[in-house]
Amino acid sequence: ELRWRCTASWPKSLDTIYGAVEVFAKTVAEITDNKFQIQVFAAGELVPGLQALDATTNGTVEMSHTASYYYVGKDPAFT
Repeated sequence: ELRWRCTASWPKSLDTIYGAVEVFAKTVAEITDNKFQIQVFAAGELVPGLQALDATTNGTVEMSHTASYYYVGKDPAFT
């Protein structure tokens, strides 16, 4: 079994964007018979929203749901 944490760059109030990552996590659990579970955290619950990529890079979480263009200063490829 795998249990990953995912931090999002969005608050829960943005139900379209934040809701998408919740649907994704639920779908992954369903298609793997709950052997791969992803716990989703809104912006600010683990790290500030604009630090989602940093949290993934340094191993604080296993994945993030964010927009790559927020990080163009780190690498132009993110545009």
